[in-house]
Amino acid sequence: MAAATDAGGPSTIARRLLLFLIAAAAGWALIVAFTGGIDLRDAGIGFRSTEPDRPAYAALILAVLYTLGFPRHVPGHVAWLECQAMPVALFLERRSAWLTMVAAIITFAVGIAYGTHVAGGSDSYGYISQAHLWLARDLVVEQPIAASVPWPEGDWTFAPLGYRPAPRHPGAIVPVYAPGLPVLMAAGAFAIGRCGPYVIVPLLAAWLVWMTYRLGTAIRSPLTGLASALLLATSPIFLFMTLNPMSDVPVTAFFGAGLAIAISPWHDGAWWTGVVVGLGIFIRPNLVPIGAIYLGYLLLRAPAGERWRTLCWYAAGGFLPVLAVAATNAWLYGAPWLAGYGSLSEIYGWSYGWRNLRQFATWLVRSETPFVLLAVVAIAVFWRVERGNRLPIRFLALVAGAVWLSYLFYMPFDVWLYL
Repeated sequence: MAAATDAGGPSTIARRLLLFLIAAAAGWALIVAFTGGIDLRDAGIGFRSTEPDRPAYAALILAVLYTLGFPRHVPGHVAWLECQAMPVALFLERRSAWLTMVAAIITFAVGIAYGTHVAGGSDSYGYISQAHLWLARDLVVEQPIAASVPWPEGDWTFAPLGYRPAPRHPGAIVPVYAPGLPVLMAAGAFAIGRCGPYVIVPLLAAWLVWMTYRLGTAIRSPLTGLASALLLATSPIFLFMTLNPMSDVPVTAFFGAGLAIAISPWHDGAWWTGVVVGLGIFIRPNLVPIGAIYLGYLLLRAPAGERWRTLCWYAAGGFLPVLAVAATNAWLYGAPWLAGYGSLSEIYGWSYGWRNLRQFATWLVRSETPFVLLAVVAIAVFWRVERGNRLPIRFLALVAGAVWLSYLFYMPFDVWLYL
């Protein structure tokens, strides 16, 4: 196990004691995570350990101290751990697809069993009620009483959450939210009835778990795909939004699927990437610039003689969803570039940047624990990646950065759910 021979004495005792403390802290963190820990205060003993974070942090800090204090022993420990983990890794890798499928099914089941099946908030009401308007084939709701009330701006008085006075239709209100998710919910309602709108988010959540596996497999290995899918399936914000009929999980599902498809060697990958990215834009039109990153990657990867064809197939795949957004905006708000929320200058502002950065960073660390910061390791080891994988990794990093920038200067909110 050791890479160097111990000379005995206090140094050896300290090293072994530190190893024991690392193993004990890590083991206790796992026990607390799986059992909920213990609380002996009812027995008159002032001891409680019900959160795995603290022993996990302790193990990490002790491991760093060990690395700094006994660097010549670290390679031997790493080699021993790799040797012990290899059989488990091979076992999981052979069954990675089945395990991911189980995780996806559980995600769907949790979303159905514990999800919100009512329009209990402004967002969910806006999406679900708009879905029924699509089924009725009329998004303009007449409000004639608004023109007869004696106070100013009476049309706003009779516009419920998720709606606004219609700029092009006096005496009426129109939806605020983008049409993508309501159209999918309308399709669900048409297919299976009143419960249909509430099935869409859990279904797309399960699909996202599977596509995350496909993405990790394409980038590195099936084991990487399995680990990525499980990290997603256990993410607090992902699980919370899976339980709510809102657009966060659906838009992530389509853009995530676009990553997996773009990186894959599929012959029709450009067309399918355009389709799913277009549907993502259909749900969140403010993310339309990110579509250019997908196109750029596809063009760089394509042979020189195939780039025009790749461009045409990508554009053909995404044309209809993007056109649908533009046409809906023009019909409801007066121009393709206008949204229900207002103009771009009302939605975005440079002054929002610092507040959003502080809030997003705080929410991310608190909800995912500081271990999420290990993601920077991917940047640190980038130059050790095989040359053939560097372009896909740059593509993934650029998309992730673009998503952050898309919301860094967006009007801020005060609840961690907007993470």
